[in-house]
Amino acid sequence: MMRTVVQVTCWSLVAMIALASSSFATSDPQPKAKVTPKMMYSLDLKKDEKKWGLGSKASVGNVFIMELVTEGQSMQTWSELVTNMVVLEQQMGEYVSKWQQLLMKKVPGLYMDEEILSDQSMIVRYRSADESGVWRFTQGADGVYALCYVSKTGEGTKERVKFWENLIKSSPLIPRAKM
Repeated sequence: MMRTVVQVTCWSLVAMIALASSSFATSDPQPKAKVTPKMMYSLDLKKDEKKWGLGSKASVGNVFIMELVTEGQSMQTWSELVTNMVVLEQQMGEYVSKWQQLLMKKVPGLYMDEEILSDQSMIVRYRSADESGVWRFTQGADGVYALCYVSKTGEGTKERVKFWENLIKSSPLIPRAKM
């Protein structure tokens, strides 16, 4: 059995747990052809007063992740983070359940609630002592698509998370060719 290990020290704790929730293990000794996601969330960053830029981009096993930080910040110094992630070959219900279980084990005092939207995507709001955020999970034909906003806890966090929740809810999945 092969296992891929990723060492990342600056992603939000919740993003790291999301990555850990995916299945990297494979018993197939034959390498598979590289598979890429068919869709991605389209996020209208112009609606935010802050400017955003690429913080990191990675592809590990069946997970594709891109994280954005606000202008002047880095993956080491972020106070706000946007994550656009795809986990191929996973089912949303099973994946989100595993993600939530890992999160509850790793983050003491975590508050979490969820909402199912009319398109059957799921919004998960969470708050801990260190960060607050909102995730949207959608089941695609090829896997689970996730879009997230995270803010380190501080002044104005509640209003920013609510703004981003509305922005995330209005963000459509589009074919990658249109991006």
